[in-house]
Amino acid sequence: MILRELEGLGYYACIGGFRTEPVADVDSLIEKLSTEASPNTFQVFDADRVAGWRHLFFAALNAVKAFKCGYNVSKSLGMEILVYASCQRQIREAFRMVGVRPGCTRIALIVLSETRQGCSETYRRCARLLGAEDDSVLEVSGEKLEVIKEVYGVTPQEMESRGGEAPGEAVSWLIVERMALLSVRV
Repeated sequence: MILRELEGLGYYACIGGFRTEPVADVDSLIEKLSTEASPNTFQVFDADRVAGWRHLFFAALNAVKAFKCGYNVSKSLGMEILVYASCQRQIREAFRMVGVRPGCTRIALIVLSETRQGCSETYRRCARLLGAEDDSVLEVSGEKLEVIKEVYGVTPQEMESRGGEAPGEAVSWLIVERMALLSVRV
């Protein structure tokens, strides 16, 4: 688990990865997580479509800023995080791109809270529902790198523009840049 402050925004974020039994009922999982997370915010993702912990951290950062400035596209902060993580303005497309779906066995979780302790405690409660903690599912390499490049439409030229960075780091930062551009397209 990674715990970071969203400096100047009044939130802390806990981010982690999990290996789990294949998800049978996404709605039931979300309902159970909502109960455990309340009154804090959470969101889950298909970890195979997440380009590292920074991807989710910056999605949360952008989502909180969107709510504070009034240019959010969704009614909930958790949904706004999903929207930013997908680099899309359409909620349905965000679910399709990065949402948990039936059969998913690698899940990424983010929890937001106004206190460090609240964030950590909420994360732990949610983690009990998800399976074995394994932050390695957030790492980007091999087949996952190719999936992410395809899902986000990352071109070879964009990858080259990142210079000598490791491919996983390069694609992660390219997605962070796309999220930043999403904010200016409102």
